[in-house]
Amino acid sequence: MRRLSFLVLAFAGLFSLAASATSIDIGPAVGAKIPMPFKALDKTGAPITYADITGKNGTVLLFVRSGSWCPFCQVQLIDVNRITADLAKRGYTLAALSYDSPEVLANFAA
Repeated sequence: MRRLSFLVLAFAGLFSLAASATSIDIGPAVGAKIPMPFKALDKTGAPITYADITGKNGTVLLFVRSGSWCPFCQVQLIDVNRITADLAKRGYTLAALSYDSPEVLANFAA
């Protein structure tokens, strides 16, 4: 047990050293503005703009790695899908952004 704790700490230390020695892109900062013009494809492959996904009060934008292979992302997408109607009643639109192709997203949504 003691050896396992040491290995975990050693790995964490090496990871933090590597992270501080290199520039790691962790995505946009909280509160960052969306670059305009924002263009993407929806799950059907149709072009979509930020204005298309903006509700009366704004958009809840969720970033996910992949609905194809990431089990954590899949569970998260299923969970947040349950609150879409509640958000719409409050004037918000929920949108998820990933690098998946429209075909992958349509298959996952089905």
